[in-house]
Amino acid sequence: MREVVLNSLKWVAIGKVLGQSVRWLTTIFTLRFLFPEDYAVIALSSFFTALLWSFSRSGIAAALIREKQVDNRLLGEFFLLTILAHTFLFILLQISASLLADVYGDPRLEAVIQVTSFTFLISLIGFIPGTLLNREMKFKKLSMVDALAESISALVTVMLAWLGYGYWSIVIGLLALETIKQCGYLSKNMMWVKPRRFTHRFKPVFEFSWKAALQATIGYSIFNIDIAIAGLYLSTTDLGFYQFAVVLAMMPAAKVLPLLRQVAFPVYTKIQADTKGIERYFLKSQRISALIRWLFKK
Repeated sequence: MREVVLNSLKWVAIGKVLGQSVRWLTTIFTLRFLFPEDYAVIALSSFFTALLWSFSRSGIAAALIREKQVDNRLLGEFFLLTILAHTFLFILLQISASLLADVYGDPRLEAVIQVTSFTFLISLIGFIPGTLLNREMKFKKLSMVDALAESISALVTVMLAWLGYGYWSIVIGLLALETIKQCGYLSKNMMWVKPRRFTHRFKPVFEFSWKAALQATIGYSIFNIDIAIAGLYLSTTDLGFYQFAVVLAMMPAAKVLPLLRQVAFPVYTKIQADTKGIERYFLKSQRISALIRWLFKK
């Protein structure tokens, strides 16, 4: 298992380095073409869309990765749950966009939230194939897709920003990122999954998915609520500067720690019957995470 973990970390790290190197470089250039107000509207829209994304990825995806045995019938039920959940989240954002724009006094927020919510529908292309690649720890394939998607998305964003599209350059870049990722996951794991009606077998899966999603959503809210609160009291310019500073300050840790989480969860599912092994790997992962946080704070 040690060799599997190290090999997985290696490929995830390679993918992150390739993708994020282009992303960081283009971000520096993008900042030259955008105004603080552009980052303000993106910060607020990202908070609400990411909040619902944490509900999906930490719920449905985690439940699928956790399952010991998966057959076509169960995959069909997972796919049905994904369709229902993502469609509901899409509609929820479409309906609430106008209300959120009124609350924050920024009419631009309505259109941005409504457009970015399409990522939930786009994700249906490769959500199941991508999650299965993660479950089977095929991180080489995932990393190559992620690196390509990050690079193209970053280039699209900086080009549109240079052409004067403002905050829409970031929005379009996000849509491009999600589209390339999902199509890439599907191409790396070609499969046809037919939605199937839920059975009694799916009840414990749904219960775990719901609890994990709720926990992740609460956790995300606690650690990112500052953006939502700041948007109520700060001007768009001040909020833009605040978001700009947060992105630069948290960029290294925000990119490294998810790398560990991506590998850790599938590893835990492989050894879920070995309680001592889970305890040992959990403590190791926490020590590494704490060390990374300490280094970046220094």
